[in-house]
Amino acid sequence: MREKLDEFLAALDKGRFSIRKEFSLIFLCGANQTELVPSARRSFIKRAIEFHLPHTRIVYAEKVMEELAKHGSTKNLLDIEHKISSVADWVLIVLESYSSFCELGAFADKASRKKLIVINDANFQSQNSFINMGPLQAIVEDVSAENVLWYPMNSDGIFNVDAIGKTLPGLLKIISGRKLRPKLRKENFLPKHINQDALFFLHDMIYIFGPITHSEMIILYKEMFGKNSFDEIKELRGVLHASGILDVKDVKGIHSYISKNTETFIDFGPLANDLMTIFRRYHIKFNPQRIFS
Repeated sequence: MREKLDEFLAALDKGRFSIRKEFSLIFLCGANQTELVPSARRSFIKRAIEFHLPHTRIVYAEKVMEELAKHGSTKNLLDIEHKISSVADWVLIVLESYSSFCELGAFADKASRKKLIVINDANFQSQNSFINMGPLQAIVEDVSAENVLWYPMNSDGIFNVDAIGKTLPGLLKIISGRKLRPKLRKENFLPKHINQDALFFLHDMIYIFGPITHSEMIILYKEMFGKNSFDEIKELRGVLHASGILDVKDVKGIHSYISKNTETFIDFGPLANDLMTIFRRYHIKFNPQRIFS
């Protein structure tokens, strides 16, 4: 066990790893039918994109905001939305409610707008409104006109699916483009700053070493990065939990975490499978309740 772990840590120090090119993480903003039920439009978009692009994970943005507000030091939604932008590949906004217009304003700053995709009502496309001439025009000028999609929305589209499927070809064209993923440096994985590299790395550590408790995760991170508090792990884990990626095991009041994914976000090569096999055997021997409960 120790030999393989040392081999992994040495490869980590040398920056041999990179995020898999086919993965995309998209935060989807818009209206809800009720507090816990997304609009019919958003539900359709999530199902359709994940069907056509299985390596794409669509996450309802408000769930992530709730987790970050619960576990993070920042409680105001503006700063939380900037954190969301830092971990997402894309932020997709369906302009179907007052709150979604506010979200557009929050994400349309110069640094974040390159990740924005907006779906709006074609009935308002020709209006000289602030929305059209402000944030949407900024996306057109700084990113691409293709990132603003139009179709005629029905008045009851929050509760019943309308013709939003017309935007799907344009969405898939944007999202399916593979991102250039450079080799990652070890510092990228530190949870000190909320970013996508640190998020994916935390997931992959849970995937490889899980089911793993919070205290065990802290020990692992100290082994890799030295003595720190690593309080931000709770924030990152909250994002993963809101994304539906993690399962939580409760054994005698102690939570352990395991990934629902079938592979890592980062390409670790055969090292990942070797370590996962070793630690699953360890858990079966010493923590069987985490595996079989």
